[in-house]
Amino acid sequence: MSASADENHGYVVYYDGSWTSVGGTSGAAPTWAGFTALADASSYCEGTPIGFANPVLYDAAASNYSGNFDDITSGNNDYNGTTLYPAGTAFDMASGLGTPQGAPLAQAVCGGGTTTNTVTVTSPGNQTTTVGTAVSLPMSASDSASGQSFTWSATGLPVGLSINSSSGLISGTPTTAGTSSVTVTAQDTTGASGSASFTWTVNTQHSCTASQLLRNPGFESGNIDWTATPDVILNNLEADYYEVAEAGSWFAWLDGYGIPHTDTLAQTVTVPSGCTNYVLSYYQHIDTSEIASRCNGCDTLKLQVLNSSGSVLATLSTYTNLNAARGYHLISVNMGAYAGQKITIKWTGIETDKGRGTTDFLIDTTAFNVSNGGALRQCLHFLCLDHDPLAWTPMQHPLQVHLFAAFLGPSAGFVRRVD
Repeated sequence: MSASADENHGYVVYYDGSWTSVGGTSGAAPTWAGFTALADASSYCEGTPIGFANPVLYDAAASNYSGNFDDITSGNNDYNGTTLYPAGTAFDMASGLGTPQGAPLAQAVCGGGTTTNTVTVTSPGNQTTTVGTAVSLPMSASDSASGQSFTWSATGLPVGLSINSSSGLISGTPTTAGTSSVTVTAQDTTGASGSASFTWTVNTQHSCTASQLLRNPGFESGNIDWTATPDVILNNLEADYYEVAEAGSWFAWLDGYGIPHTDTLAQTVTVPSGCTNYVLSYYQHIDTSEIASRCNGCDTLKLQVLNSSGSVLATLSTYTNLNAARGYHLISVNMGAYAGQKITIKWTGIETDKGRGTTDFLIDTTAFNVSNGGALRQCLHFLCLDHDPLAWTPMQHPLQVHLFAAFLGPSAGFVRRVD
């Protein structure tokens, strides 16, 4: 091994009340003794002495020379002017194996290159961003050894993004669309490391025109644009004012026959991509004469999303006779998952008559709004609220926020009079 031999710029020590410099074996020997003591006490050796060091030093050089030693390639140790022992690449008679790299060499001589601690990088999950939109994604990791800090690196990041080697923050603005396989690695001070891999999709930037997608959203044009079972879309007069619209004079009335019956209401829309806000909203009213002990949620109203083939992509909500309440209430649903798709929005009301009562499900004042920007503005007649649909807090379903216009307890169901 090599160490400084020149006492003029060797090892600075405090001795007998003053600082002085020493070189040669007077400095090298205690330095190596200190290194060995620290290695023996480290988590690598776990208190087991290195013992005779020569074999493990050569093993460390053979397995990872540049990772454990700094090579000395110039100079010699001749006295008489002849160059008999020049320094060269790797091991040589002048410099031996070179000078040690403390932490990795301690690891190598104690455990043959293995570590006893574990680094775990937390995966952030697959990422989706848009060209030109700034990114700030903090990475985190844990270590089974205490007091460790990490050096971060990453491969496969989208063009325009980079990772801070000290904090692990991935930031920047992506410039190119595409999908990348990203691997983020954290290495602690002992050389132990861990990684997490995920995909990162960068979408092309699209323009978005704010619009409302549903046709005849309040049913005021009558029984057009919607696909419904008979006698679902009615006006107040046709309903004999037993049930009435939330606004205007037309609405959708599902079930309410007092016998086993199924009604449906649906409309197909093409959802544009490139927007930030996708919100389906509608007013809903439920009344029932069912007794809960006899019909514990036996009459149901489901809201589902179907693809262009008619297969159900998701059930967004299920309401029952147990949700009966006076008045209409507004329901808003985040529909961002269906951007760029042609879908059908469908309500299905099922009345079972298990409790010998009736349940009425009413829908009115629907809208499917798409837009860019921040909060959407939803109004309940004389009360307007600004909502960020991505931050809505659910009350009954993970996708929904319910704003109740009035709640005065359940109302009795009406049996339809069908002429």
